[in-house]
Amino acid sequence: MLEFRWDVQDDLVVAATGYLTDAVAAAAREARRARVCLSGGSTPRALFAYLGAHPEMIPSARLSLWWGDERPVPAVSDDSNYGTTLRLWLSQWPSFAGDVHPWPTDRSPEAAARSYARDLQLAFPGEDPPVFDLVFLGIGPEGHTASLFPDSDALWATTWTAAPYVASKQTARLTLTLSVLNRAREVVFMAAGDEKRPILETLRNLAAPTPAIPASMVRPARPPVILTDPAGAGAG
Repeated sequence: MLEFRWDVQDDLVVAATGYLTDAVAAAAREARRARVCLSGGSTPRALFAYLGAHPEMIPSARLSLWWGDERPVPAVSDDSNYGTTLRLWLSQWPSFAGDVHPWPTDRSPEAAARSYARDLQLAFPGEDPPVFDLVFLGIGPEGHTASLFPDSDALWATTWTAAPYVASKQTARLTLTLSVLNRAREVVFMAAGDEKRPILETLRNLAAPTPAIPASMVRPARPPVILTDPAGAGAG
């Protein structure tokens, strides 16, 4: 069976905040900012709203924020992962002193992917691929994660970023690739509720990674965390 670390919690927001504060503390011991990759989805929205209301939780100067994937839309769009984070969290703090790296969606998806890869090269000098301290990911009902969808060519990309066309969404997406995700020090999948139970059960029973379920191909050195609630775990 694939190895995951299952973390079943009644309150995913509090648990996710714990992973974030742990990453910040570990980076501080190395006298640097924690390099954190954020995701979209309903559970991260709740996390961002909580952090926005509690600026005392984390020293913002200790954070370097990135996004695992993005839609090619302006930040003002409700579909923008960065825009959601900005509205719910970053704009709520009196002064956010960390550095923030949204995808540049003011250009073609292909150009945006190339630009983000250059930003990563500048921010992670000497690291090939870059090593994030913490990556939050979601899991779609069919097993996609970030914007890596089942059987996508982007699953085999050797570049750090990609701009795959997702036929089911009839649009291109921007995404980090497995070459980056699999180098992270800590990966936390956030997936809660009855609707996520079937895909989580599938992941629990998989014998090996498969491109039919991209989340199963996220295999960093430390087994990823599945952060879920009792409903998602089949216990409620």
